[in-house]
Amino acid sequence: MIRRETDYAIRAVLWLARNQALPETAPVSTKYLADITGVPYRFLRKIVLNLSHAGILTSRKGKKGGLTLRREPQHISLLDLLLIVEPDSVFLNQCTTPEANSCQHQDNCGFHHVLGNIQQVLQVQLADISLQDMTAVESSLI
Repeated sequence: MIRRETDYAIRAVLWLARNQALPETAPVSTKYLADITGVPYRFLRKIVLNLSHAGILTSRKGKKGGLTLRREPQHISLLDLLLIVEPDSVFLNQCTTPEANSCQHQDNCGFHHVLGNIQQVLQVQLADISLQDMTAVESSLI
């Protein structure tokens, strides 16, 4: 299940992706982004810091400062965001995490192999969905 923090992060970067496409768009403040997306400011500050450290956002201080996407929307996947904000949400079971190599049953466990296959498909699907794709879907719903 995706937690509230992940929902907020996706909402914020989708707004940036949708609005940075406009030529006159300037960086936006965290406060403005919180207001426009309905994300509580205190949550968004933490999310912005996390996404900035991970290379998704650029955050600049000063008069012409604010938040922008560091990469183009087509180069940021849903998998990227999930792995940054809530990595556990991507994995179906503990035995499908990168640390699962220590599982003593993985060689003879049918469940491990089935989940591993599903896990691989899930990650490929999430990696194939970009911010650009999600903004296009939003536009078609309006």
